[in-house]
Amino acid sequence: MIRIAGPTKERTTEKKPLTYERINPAPRKSFALSKTIMKISTKDKDRCDEENGRLKEELSAMKNEVADDAGKARREKEEVHYEYTVIKEKYTRIEEEHRIFLIEKQSLVQEKQNLEFDLDDCKNKLRRFEDSNRHLEEEKRKDKSRSEEELRLIKDDYENINERLALMKTEKSRCDEENGRLKEELSEIRRGMAVVKEELRAANLEIERLKRELEKLQRDAGTRESGNTRHGKGRQLCCKRKSRLSEVKNAASPKRIEN
Repeated sequence: MIRIAGPTKERTTEKKPLTYERINPAPRKSFALSKTIMKISTKDKDRCDEENGRLKEELSAMKNEVADDAGKARREKEEVHYEYTVIKEKYTRIEEEHRIFLIEKQSLVQEKQNLEFDLDDCKNKLRRFEDSNRHLEEEKRKDKSRSEEELRLIKDDYENINERLALMKTEKSRCDEENGRLKEELSEIRRGMAVVKEELRAANLEIERLKRELEKLQRDAGTRESGNTRHGKGRQLCCKRKSRLSEVKNAASPKRIEN
């Protein structure tokens, strides 16, 4: 007997004899199961094959459909990405244009302020110019009256100058006549000087000739009297030439002094 923990209850078990079936019951059950499976497999094999083929076809169709959906989704993704890129570029450009617009607006506002300041300055200058213009008009009227008086005096001076100019023209004509007469006298003096120069050149040639003769006589080994005689003749000729030259110079000197 086996005592089980409990209050006062006791349970008893009887021992059964050991057999092959109690020791190893699995072979009998597995054999029966295999027979059952074989019966089921032989009956449903064709049906399972048909079902398997149908499932394979459905799976292939589903794969093709999934591939088409994936390609379509990929194309849509590319289109969306392209549109996103274009929109982003447009937004970036618009944002840059907006920034430039703000900068230009700020510069225009500053320029407007500067122009307003310049306008006020120009208005002040215009008022000063108008005041100055009024003073200038007064000065202009005064200058006009003064200029008219000066013009009258200038006209009087012009008339006097014309009178003096007429006198100067008369004097010029007289001077031209005197100049013509002096030119004629000068031409006569030049002709006389040319004659004198020609005579002077001839006298120089004669002197050179006499010098050569004198040198020749000195080189000769002649007598002293003959040498003295010839030397005396040469000196006489030289004296004659010199007297002739002095006469020509005296004849030309009064005209040169007068000129």
